[in-house]
Amino acid sequence: MTPNLWPPAKKTTIILLLWRGEQQRIAHMNEDLSNEPNCAAYFECSSHSRRTGAVDVSSVLQSIGTQLTKRFPNLVLPHVSTLTMLSASDCIEHLVHLPLHSLPPTAQVMFIAIDGLPENLFDFAISNSWYFVNQLDRALSCGLLSPTNVPSSSKDLLDDLIASLPLRLPIYVLLVKASRNAPSLTNLITAAQLATNEEWSIVEREIRSVAKVCAEQEDPFTLYGEWDELPGDLAHCHSAWAQFYKMKRQRTAQDVVELAYHLAHSNAPTLDALHILRSVRAGELVLQCPVLDTSTTTLLTKAGATLSPNKQKDFVYLCAIGDVEEMKKCEGVTLDEWSMGIVAAAARGHIEACRWIITHKPAMGTEVTQNGQWNALRSAACNGHVHLLQMLIQYGCSVDECGLGGRTALRATAWAGYENAVRELLAAGANVEKRDSEERTPLMAAAFMNFPNVCRLLIERGARVESVDSAGATALHLALSNGSNTKNHEQVVKLLLGENADVNICDMNGRNCLHLAAYHNNAQLKLILDRVHSVDAQDSLGRTALMLAASQGRNEAIQLLVDHGSNIDWIDLHGRTALQLAAIHSHLDTVNVLVSLGADEAHKDNEGALALHYAVSHDDPQLVKALANDITLNATDRIGNTSLIVACQNGSRMVVDELIQMGADVNIQTLEGNTALRIAALTGNTQIVHSLLPHVSDNLQSDCDGTSLLHSLLINRQTSMSRLLIESGIVDLLAVDSHCRSITHIVATTNDVTSAEMLHCYCSNQLTFEEKDEDGRSPLLTAVWSGHTRIALFLLSTTGVNPNSVDNQVFIKNGHL
Repeated sequence: MTPNLWPPAKKTTIILLLWRGEQQRIAHMNEDLSNEPNCAAYFECSSHSRRTGAVDVSSVLQSIGTQLTKRFPNLVLPHVSTLTMLSASDCIEHLVHLPLHSLPPTAQVMFIAIDGLPENLFDFAISNSWYFVNQLDRALSCGLLSPTNVPSSSKDLLDDLIASLPLRLPIYVLLVKASRNAPSLTNLITAAQLATNEEWSIVEREIRSVAKVCAEQEDPFTLYGEWDELPGDLAHCHSAWAQFYKMKRQRTAQDVVELAYHLAHSNAPTLDALHILRSVRAGELVLQCPVLDTSTTTLLTKAGATLSPNKQKDFVYLCAIGDVEEMKKCEGVTLDEWSMGIVAAAARGHIEACRWIITHKPAMGTEVTQNGQWNALRSAACNGHVHLLQMLIQYGCSVDECGLGGRTALRATAWAGYENAVRELLAAGANVEKRDSEERTPLMAAAFMNFPNVCRLLIERGARVESVDSAGATALHLALSNGSNTKNHEQVVKLLLGENADVNICDMNGRNCLHLAAYHNNAQLKLILDRVHSVDAQDSLGRTALMLAASQGRNEAIQLLVDHGSNIDWIDLHGRTALQLAAIHSHLDTVNVLVSLGADEAHKDNEGALALHYAVSHDDPQLVKALANDITLNATDRIGNTSLIVACQNGSRMVVDELIQMGADVNIQTLEGNTALRIAALTGNTQIVHSLLPHVSDNLQSDCDGTSLLHSLLINRQTSMSRLLIESGIVDLLAVDSHCRSITHIVATTNDVTSAEMLHCYCSNQLTFEEKDEDGRSPLLTAVWSGHTRIALFLLSTTGVNPNSVDNQVFIKNGHL
């Protein structure tokens, strides 16, 4: 099964891989995923949980969130209760998507892996997933893109797909957009015919090919993700749909309304539209309320349709626009509508609307909306409406009232940066240390959002700079973690440091302010360095500030840290140094800086890997040059991989050529018996095979089980690669495996006539197809015993083998043919 792929925000290159089923595992990853340099987070459902479906959203997201905050020091994830995660449909959006959007772009594609996800959570994750890699997976499956040329952004991906799909793709997508509801496949094809004047069979074929990439489902045709945002003029498509509804033989009242909708949004002249509507008896309609939108309702009434005057106004909408007179006319307003109405009015600063609601419903001053998050005071504060705040406070609204999230009006306006609103609430006695559900104070909110004046006001009124949230972060932690590089940000950090913020406090990930400042190369790094107890303090992953700076390519910070005595070869819990982290993240300049400062290129981590092993995973020969020397070039990791073998696994011919030119030994075997050539050939990389062949000395290339490379290729039915090796002349055609089976026995066992024809064509002068294995069986006997009729007939009719051949048991399975 192909894994489903889940991308994050477009600014980052982090993707989510979801596997379903007991046996699904991430291919080519023999190591623990937590040690994979490109793995940002990993969650494996237990066997019991996969069988029972007992893993819930809370368990998955809490584990993934914890790992992400350890991997990315500047990532701030909200603390949400288990109950909220189980009940909120947008928890993935707020817990993962939005925080990841705040990260700077990563130097290479990283991934989050969830293995063995139960069916109930798989559907949930996909319904909340992002767009990019799902589309990439579809495009690769349809052969529209090459796996070696993956776009780096959603825009590039869309551009590539538009170029690969039918030329009329925009018309088909815009037709779906113009249709108010997802059209059936038949209706879409009919409308497309009307829009393009093309034959039905051609339109159907093109729409079905488009559906494989652009549609969430084909029938009804529902656009997936950002295809719904494809720009274009919809007027022509509305005309096609209008013609479709006009041509329908059995029209319902709803069909007439749909016709009016499309006419109203097309370029049809008004008189022509009215003529069409009257011809379908639109004047006989009686509308109990406005339909669809104003333009549709207006066109229908002009065509003679009757609009019932007894229509109920939308109370919340009237509150949002501040129309008090119309609000007074509303009847039967529910409690939820009252509470939503005053929040809507407060958000837009409509004082009189709020005053009228509180006068008639005094409890609305403190009533929290149905979702448990908003009240009128907080809504006004978040939007900076000072006069409305004053009025609400005069009417007795509690300044510290908060919803389920614990966010007060002061916290809301501090987050939004409205100084006057902050002053008003402080003057009214708002609690400056009131904490939300994440234990964050208004000062933390203002610091994270880079509002120095608001921070100063709060500190003057007693806000404590040393307070920590539920994740152990102070206001200074949060300010440093947002990664900004603005004047306001610098002022906030200076202000907090000037208030003697403790830079040595560690958050739940073991990171102090030096870690964060180094990670982002903050302008106040030197001042923080002068205050820390240890320049090489390690976080929960064992990483120092120097390591974090190296992982992000912060060369200035690296030099400053080294000048202050940081140990350049300190190792983390995985045994990795700053140099290895720089190589993992493909920071060439940083690698050069660290090497020039004396970093040990020959250091091996817990997996036995050097920095060079990680460098070759990037398509950057210069990075390889910076780390390759006589010691590192042929060094092996824990399972015997050299950097050349790793490069072959990653498929970069430029890197492979560079390593060979520098003297890499192509004949070294891993503990499993793999060589660079075996890896390249078995993965089908013809270009790398061509680079390796002139340097290969072993013509068997056998693994630890004694299976030659040619045997392995034929077992995998890789006929083309087998032919390439045979033509090169480096393979031993008469080689046998540990059971004395020749390559002719292999094609007989796999019933592979194509490979057998190739061997007969290219190797008939050496192969007789009468070779015997350890049991004395010829390829024909092997085919008969396996029940493979096709290959047996080929051997008899083409190669002229002896049909009376016997094995060591002097026995032929009679009657099988």
